[in-house]
Amino acid sequence: TLYFLGKETFGDNSDGPGLRQAIEGLNIPPAIAIWGGGGTAAVVSEIFPRAARYSARTGYLLNGESIGDAQTLIWCCGSREGVMVPPQDWPIQLIIDLDYRENSKARELALAWKCRYVSGEQMFYAQAELQRKFWRAHFSVDT
Repeated sequence: TLYFLGKETFGDNSDGPGLRQAIEGLNIPPAIAIWGGGGTAAVVSEIFPRAARYSARTGYLLNGESIGDAQTLIWCCGSREGVMVPPQDWPIQLIIDLDYRENSKARELALAWKCRYVSGEQMFYAQAELQRKFWRAHFSVDT
């Protein structure tokens, strides 16, 4: 969220706090793989510093140490053509889906793999609330 006032710039990134709210209270298995993500992956990596990050286009490890078989998959990409899926032999117990669409590939994988599924929708609701607070702090508008 950015706000420009003359030469001053005000900003806030609600990704991290939004994700923290979305996963609060979850029992998250420790071997975590971040699948794709671009800019979102950096925030996810801050929250899960021991997670291994994989390219959604190639399936290769991008950074972090190989975790072996992941138990938690954080889906940080869309479902567009060219997106690979993680190895089917990973013992995935939980998918946290940051592609909040109903037709997300992560939702499909969770059904096929019979694992717990958490929609990223909660993250985006939390972000929206944080953005509203940001705007209220910069504008005194009754809505």
